Amino acid sequence: MAKNETQHYIKKSEAVSSIIYVLAKLGYPRHKIEEVTRELRNTFKLKCNSYTFETSLVTGRTDRNHLLPTIYNPQAPGTSDKKDDETS
Repeated sequence: MAKNETQHYIKKSEAVSSIIYVLAKLGYPRHKIEEVTRELRNTFKLKCNSYTFETSLVTGRTDRNHLLPTIYNPQAPGTSDKKDDETS
């Protein structure tokens, strides 16, 4: 490496934050992202606090919706299109 080159390093929490952001932007569900962050913590000792996790998750999901507005967002489990007075 040449003497004039500048090395840029990121903090461990920034690495985890970036991974969470990318996974959220790709559409991974929360439980899968939590599983990945647990593995990062256990394998590489990479940690992030709950605020960083939530912020990265929300930002990734928001960017996904803005950049890909045609993506279908399925309903949450246990909900349906039926009205309250309808029975199955």
